[in-house]
Amino acid sequence: MYKFKLMLSIETGWTLSDINSLPMDQVNAYFALNVLNPFTYDAKAEREGLLIAETFNQRRKKQLKSWDLFPYLKSGTPKWLSDPLVQKARAIIENLQNSARISKQPLNLDGIHQLINEEIEIEMETKRPNILKISELKALLP
Repeated sequence: MYKFKLMLSIETGWTLSDINSLPMDQVNAYFALNVLNPFTYDAKAEREGLLIAETFNQRRKKQLKSWDLFPYLKSGTPKWLSDPLVQKARAIIENLQNSARISKQPLNLDGIHQLINEEIEIEMETKRPNILKISELKALLP
């Protein structure tokens, strides 16, 4: 929702404090209006990418997603920009979640979360901490 509020601020010229002071119903109404009739740049780009991908895929057996044609539409950090340690942690968590789902055993990620917290602390203590790495590691925590 923060991203939408930021885009709404850019489009309307209102400050973020003005937008944060709006009732949540009104913010949701703006959000719904943006879905139906896009007025923010990201919503326009997503809609246009979807239309172009659907047109492109009309006669293809192998369907492409809109972010395959326009990589900037894909949300999240690109693999080439992401830290290898974050990619490994994400893969380990996904593997554990898949194995827990298959074996129908309870999932316990406390050990992994402890290691992620330790890595965040180590990165924070460096001379120039990698803010992207820290934010991606924090996103893996509950």
